[in-house]
Amino acid sequence: LVQCVMCDDFPPQAAVIVPRNVFLGDAASLRCIASGSPAPTVTWRTLENTAIPDGIVVTGNILRIPAVTSRTCFRCLASTDRLGSAEAVACVTPQGVVPQPVITPSSPSINAGADLTFQCQDTNAYPSPTISWRPRVAGCTADGQFLRCNNVQTSICVTCVSTNNLGENQATECINVLSSCDSGFLHNSYRRQFRPSASIPADNAHIVIIFDESRSMLAELTWLQGALLQLDSDLRTAGFGFSTPNRFSIVGFAGTQAPQGRYVALEGGICSSANEATRGLSQLQADGRTEDGYSAMKIAIENLDRCESGTNSQTIFLLFTDEDRDRLRGFGESLTYDTTLVSLRAANVRLMTIVKQSYIDQNGVFAFGIDSQGNAYTSTDSGSSFALSTGGRVVPDSAFGTTDTDYAKLALATSGATFSTNALRQQSLQAGFTAALVSAIQQQVAAERTRPLCEECRCNNGTLQCNNLILITDRSPCEQPGDTSALQVALDPSQFASAFVGQPLLLQCAGLEDDIEVLATQWSPHPVSAFQRSSGDLYFHNYPASQSGDLTKYTCTKRSASGQASKTVQIVAAPATAG
Repeated sequence: LVQCVMCDDFPPQAAVIVPRNVFLGDAASLRCIASGSPAPTVTWRTLENTAIPDGIVVTGNILRIPAVTSRTCFRCLASTDRLGSAEAVACVTPQGVVPQPVITPSSPSINAGADLTFQCQDTNAYPSPTISWRPRVAGCTADGQFLRCNNVQTSICVTCVSTNNLGENQATECINVLSSCDSGFLHNSYRRQFRPSASIPADNAHIVIIFDESRSMLAELTWLQGALLQLDSDLRTAGFGFSTPNRFSIVGFAGTQAPQGRYVALEGGICSSANEATRGLSQLQADGRTEDGYSAMKIAIENLDRCESGTNSQTIFLLFTDEDRDRLRGFGESLTYDTTLVSLRAANVRLMTIVKQSYIDQNGVFAFGIDSQGNAYTSTDSGSSFALSTGGRVVPDSAFGTTDTDYAKLALATSGATFSTNALRQQSLQAGFTAALVSAIQQQVAAERTRPLCEECRCNNGTLQCNNLILITDRSPCEQPGDTSALQVALDPSQFASAFVGQPLLLQCAGLEDDIEVLATQWSPHPVSAFQRSSGDLYFHNYPASQSGDLTKYTCTKRSASGQASKTVQIVAAPATAG
């Protein structure tokens, strides 16, 4: 049998035209261009060479997807009876914008008993995100992007969660609630000097994640990517990171890129927000071989001053590894337990390790970890929560190699804590592990011995009102500094000014000497309707009507370690209709 082929016959060919810039949820049409002689027949198949699923419409050489929800690939087959077939494969990859919510409060601070509205906006996310609020707060009602709170009595932190098909992100906002005193007395908040032996909490935390870039640490990395935002939110709820944001850094070690350790670049430098650090974790590698946590801590300590974390910040190292220490040739030979401990203490760092060994309490009950005070964070509620117990200790012979000496004992020697990767790797225990670790970190921040300052809120009848301030863990008598001519104060307005009732008023107070550190600013009187900013300025969102027609003197006092200086401005209140 002889097959006759015409001179103008040629084999089939196929190509697919794919639309550009297809966004998540959009419709998309693929067109198969088939050529050949005789004219080929066009057939569409999935990438796995199965029939096109229901919901996708095929009309001749056109394939239409009603809504693109993920990357999808198809085969276009151009076939003839005599000259065979040809195929082309094409994929549709949707584009979108990951949620990035922003919370806008109606005011940075309010008086006790006032109403408050939060608004959560995410204008750039695509597809349009769903907004939800966490946690449920008593007295607050969620209404889409709005959260309305009535009769607020205590400082409040709320978290907005924005979710679309690409994932979710969250933002947290805290509002300071100024407490008024009994019987209508006005409060007067200020800082005074503590004796050096006093212990007060830090304002915020600088969390440095020191992570072993080995493939065996992928479970810990996955957990950490979901836990950082919760850690930041819980710290803020506890009062840390409210006035000065918490900062986060990442140091990877043992990877081929920099086995001795390297800071991961974040937006803004080596430290940034919890959101940015969560994204930065994706830059860690998984090819580590020689794990020397000591050299990584050395790198971390030497670069701490590159992070602007605040003057009253506590630095905490979270070191993750499932190996004991390997001395890294060329970097770690001179580093020992003793030299590393000296460096950590000199840098005022609390070390917390998450390592491969097990812990129990005095009764032999399984614990997620232990701290330097002998507390054990034992598992409760089938691993979903934790409880503090006494007599925390390491399970004998449970450590990997010399892990206990290398890392666990080092952490406890810095007044830190040590936790178990064995617990973290069990899915059923992760909720309790997370809660226990966050609680231990809060204790590290709260127990910090820091700059000799105290902060009090006294009514003018002498009673102490500190409901809206961070707890002072070890109150000690304050020393009242005397006046000094070295410190000078400038006011704006300088001596006399008018204020309209119901309108904003800002009284600015500045120290004039750059070489003298101002420890605190005090205003007298300090009405409950006024909010003192961190700069020391006194701000009235609405100047009080009760003072209409009155002449009021406001005195600003700046305090330094050697003394204090004051200036007074007179404010006359006018009715809102004036001027």
